[in-house]
Amino acid sequence: MRGVVVTAVSAVMLGALPAVAGGGPVALADSAGAAAKTLTQEQSAAARAAATGERVEVVGERTEYSTTYAEPDGMSFTLDQSAVPVRVQRADGSWAAPDPTLEVRSDGSVGPKAAVAGLAFSGGGAGSGLVSISRGGKSLSLGWPGSLPKPVLDGASATYPNIFDGVDLRLTASTEGFSELLVVKTPQAAADPGLRRIEFALSADGLTVAPSGGGGMTAVDADGRAVFSAPAAVMWDSQGDDPVGQRGSSTASKSAGATAGNRSLSPASPGTDPAVDAAGGLPAPSAGGADDPAAGPGDGDVSKVLPVQVDEDSLAVVPDAGLLANPDSSAFPIYIDPSVGLSQTARTQMRSDGVTDFEFDNGSNNEGKGVGHCSNYDGVYCGTDYTERIYYQFSPSNLAGKKVLDATFRDTESWSFTCNAAWLDLERTSNITSSTTWAGRPNNLGTVASRDVSAGRGSACSPSQPAAPIEFHDSRLTQQVADFAAGSFDRLTLLIKARDESATSDWKRFRNDASLSVTYVGLPAAPTGIGVPAGSGVSCETNAADPQVIGDTTPSLTAKTAMAPGGGSEVNLRIRFDVQHKNPDSTWSEIASAVRPMSGYITKVGATETDPYPGTLTDGGNYRLAAFTRSYYNDGASFVESHSNVATVGWCYFRVDSTAPKAPKVTVAAPYSECLANACAAAGGPGTGAAFSFAPASGDTTNIAYEYKLSSSPAWSKPVNGATVHVTVTPRLAGTQQLMVRAEDGAGWGASQPFLFSVKEGQGPVGLWHFDDGVAGSATTTATDTATEGARHNATLFTAGAGWSTFARRGSADQSLWLNDTTNTANQAGYAATTQSAVNTQSSFTVSTWAYLTENSVYRTAVSQTSSDGSGFSLYYSPGIQRWVFLWSWKENGTLHQLGANGSAPVPLKAWTHLTGVYDRDDQTITLYVNGKAQGGPVALSTTALAGASDGALQFGRRQTTTPGTYTDYWQGRVDETAIWQRPLTDDEIATDDAMNDAADTPAVEMVADWNPDGASGTTLADTTSGYARSLSLTGGASLDGQALVLNGTSGAASTPGPVVDGTASFTATTLADLDSAALAKKPAGYTAQLIGQRSSGGSSWGVWYQLTSVETEPDPDGGPDLTVPHGYWWFGRLNADDSFTGVKSDELADLGSPVRLTGTYDAPSDTVHLYVGGTENAVDTTHLPYSADPGTGSFTVSEAQRAGEADWGHYVPGKITDIRLWAGAMNAQQVGSLDD
Repeated sequence: MRGVVVTAVSAVMLGALPAVAGGGPVALADSAGAAAKTLTQEQSAAARAAATGERVEVVGERTEYSTTYAEPDGMSFTLDQSAVPVRVQRADGSWAAPDPTLEVRSDGSVGPKAAVAGLAFSGGGAGSGLVSISRGGKSLSLGWPGSLPKPVLDGASATYPNIFDGVDLRLTASTEGFSELLVVKTPQAAADPGLRRIEFALSADGLTVAPSGGGGMTAVDADGRAVFSAPAAVMWDSQGDDPVGQRGSSTASKSAGATAGNRSLSPASPGTDPAVDAAGGLPAPSAGGADDPAAGPGDGDVSKVLPVQVDEDSLAVVPDAGLLANPDSSAFPIYIDPSVGLSQTARTQMRSDGVTDFEFDNGSNNEGKGVGHCSNYDGVYCGTDYTERIYYQFSPSNLAGKKVLDATFRDTESWSFTCNAAWLDLERTSNITSSTTWAGRPNNLGTVASRDVSAGRGSACSPSQPAAPIEFHDSRLTQQVADFAAGSFDRLTLLIKARDESATSDWKRFRNDASLSVTYVGLPAAPTGIGVPAGSGVSCETNAADPQVIGDTTPSLTAKTAMAPGGGSEVNLRIRFDVQHKNPDSTWSEIASAVRPMSGYITKVGATETDPYPGTLTDGGNYRLAAFTRSYYNDGASFVESHSNVATVGWCYFRVDSTAPKAPKVTVAAPYSECLANACAAAGGPGTGAAFSFAPASGDTTNIAYEYKLSSSPAWSKPVNGATVHVTVTPRLAGTQQLMVRAEDGAGWGASQPFLFSVKEGQGPVGLWHFDDGVAGSATTTATDTATEGARHNATLFTAGAGWSTFARRGSADQSLWLNDTTNTANQAGYAATTQSAVNTQSSFTVSTWAYLTENSVYRTAVSQTSSDGSGFSLYYSPGIQRWVFLWSWKENGTLHQLGANGSAPVPLKAWTHLTGVYDRDDQTITLYVNGKAQGGPVALSTTALAGASDGALQFGRRQTTTPGTYTDYWQGRVDETAIWQRPLTDDEIATDDAMNDAADTPAVEMVADWNPDGASGTTLADTTSGYARSLSLTGGASLDGQALVLNGTSGAASTPGPVVDGTASFTATTLADLDSAALAKKPAGYTAQLIGQRSSGGSSWGVWYQLTSVETEPDPDGGPDLTVPHGYWWFGRLNADDSFTGVKSDELADLGSPVRLTGTYDAPSDTVHLYVGGTENAVDTTHLPYSADPGTGSFTVSEAQRAGEADWGHYVPGKITDIRLWAGAMNAQQVGSLDD
């Protein structure tokens, strides 16, 4: 029977356990007797490993599939990641050994003692509760269309006898899931009408279920990640069964070809001793007794693949009528195996006769599966002349942020034909799935290790050769794992094969307990807080033309250590300071490269390292500073060095001038005060200014002007003239703020010194509506105001045109306000409203909302508030100018006046856009922000443009006309996350609001498209997961092969009317692409291919691209003929008219030959783009550069694009794409890294 496998990262095989670090933080004192400090579990394990000389497990890093150890050098770690579970976590957090043995539970259900999936079988009774399986709060349940008898338990199996007359149903648990088997015992039983179509009731919670490639099924979560999956069902008879003890070989497949059992090898001649063949003296490979015919079809059995039929509420298979109609009783029992599975980390055995065993187990004999040529050898019968291979596939998530130092692959060889060693090759291949068969087996991408071994013969050999883990260790494997960890390809798939696949004597068996053991050290990141200390702060001027001025020729240098995401907390770090001097010809020369501390290490991420410059600088000289983080390993003999601050913020420029004015004296009036070493009281708030005074430093008498800037501002203020001056400084963000001030004396600007003060959080919103109160179709009509400031103003939904929608900006668990999005003309006046005014429009205020507009032929209002005198505001869409508008209305001398702040870009339909309007009563201005950015400067209002009253209700989805009590401009689409503040938010606060970060600083994202070609066919690829229901239409040389979108590279493409995302809003786009290396090698150098992207009116708005830079001839690493290899890079951004890119480029050449996960994000408030290859961010040296977004109101396309000026489509992709997903909102690095979890 086929196993069910929980979606999880690959895990670790445990051997003898070393010393273990305890589960909690540990307090240790340093060697000098200082106060004890609390260590993380990583640090504690590393300290114990260094002290004992033995590796120590980091218990806190345990998963069901992986184990992490601190190595004796106290610096590096080893991750063991296994293909099967090595432990199971109980509900109380404790760990247990995996055990699929079934037991009856207190509620009457039946389940395994310890499994990684929550699993429950029926204890008998109503068939609706046949089986349920859950993982991570998401579940799948199957029901039987009738009552169930009480099951008979036998180990991991529960048999429900005679569910039809002469038909048993057997459910078998594994440590990762379950399988099902119908046992049809006689021809008479096979005639039961219930077997013509076997249908299980299906229900899913938090999952979308759909067909997959090869006749299987898949269940994905709201972000499109597979949680459960299954290969096609299989049916087989018993025509090949021999008498007990004389069955033929091992096993046919359980998935895409036929199923595989775990049958023993047997002597070729009936009647010989099954333990020892008299002719050859070869012990049989198993002492496990007779084979189980229910384990899968054996030699001579007739088998059929049965595609699984899936719809919203059922899962069904249609058995082969010919097999059921066989009147020969010797062909029975017939077995029907409609299994359901879960899988991400995958393993499979494939045979050259078409048999496949996906997620194979070791069988009752614990021998596993074979590799090599299976026939007859020296009197022992293996099989009917076929070749077998075993594949394992690993996920990279646990390796993110790691520098791979070494890698070893292990798998247990349980049996071999002879005592003589035979060569095995470990090869990297392209990926496997549940539908992969021998005919479509993965491409070989090179041998990474080899072993000449024999094991499993036991005492038949001298010395004895028991079953043993076979280790594959080679620098080639380490390099591939390093590339894998860096994200160069999506999955690491390794093949075990016999080197000589024609020699049956070289055939071996391997268990499924393979593991990948990776020794690593955390990757450092570019330091932060780099610069020259000044007072209580740090200064880093990145403008070479305007360097920081210091008066000290022996300044201190400072920086904070940093680690890449996933790099860990146990660190041994140093900072390298690099100082360069500007030469007379304007070139730069390095004058110092100092690594600090000189002894010992910095063991805390984010720790500040401050050291004096190692020498004396020249008075009057110009200098620049860069800093790098180093992460040490190998007892300190080796290190990994990060990028420097040049890659993130730029060089820190400074000039030594002892004659320039010293840093001025700074004082501040209420509400703020200077932060001292032990006192830093927060006061005021964003947008609340205070009076600051700047005066000459002691001894300076020639100051004539001052400049200042906050750390959140890139530019200095205009000069303020005077020997002593007073200015108002208004902070834009809460938290500790750094004010830089410098003085001029006529000869130039002098030294600056930070002045630190703390700003309180600003007043929160006075109204906040999440619109998550009801679900689609519910009778709920109240939208709760969840703000905590002031009085509450709940809103009521009115008319049939108002309701709730699962399209919601905070993601899968959210809802939004649905308004009038229907063709029903009777439902076009839906809205929601409060009963009173929610904000005082006679004072400063800010209003924001997320808008999803679906129709733009008329004016559409998202939110408004109009008072009895006609004054107030509205945020709306104008069809005349095709822009968003923030409109201010007021009545003056009996006449209504209106003035608007308009958006600067066309409005996209069916895309989430963030709108913010600010009315500043003090400055008498209005400002519109779209996606966190001001649309031009503030619009000045006349001094008489005031609200005469503030007594109107807040309206969602309409606005009042000039006649009080009548309304117009009804919204069509969705409105979500509306908030109102009784103050003008600052630009920075609006940018923060746009990001929608939660308490853990994780941005909210809403999946708006998910195109998964697994199981798809025809000329249309539907999105069945996100709910937005866009379909890709295939054109030219594009096709769906049931597993991928296949593109011919010359005309093949797919598209959907766009936009899918607002190109000026934050968004995330990801794809999994496997490009055709041979086809690319035939393209000219410079060829650009767009994998996915969105059009603008002038060409490319944005896209994920491949750019071919050259075609090279390289030697075959396996000794074959030279290879023709395309070299190129990945890009995320926009292709310009001159074939250049605006965007970010991958750090390394694109890895071709297997799928690569490529993810691009655009952050609107900061105008930056980010490219991730795998889960690793690339191009960190350019992501800080501004990126000019394009609205992108055109179609979304796959494998075709037009740059500006091109009349025809082009830029086609040769290869396969297996995943396309898009989200509103820019994911952070951790979210991107989890896309394949």
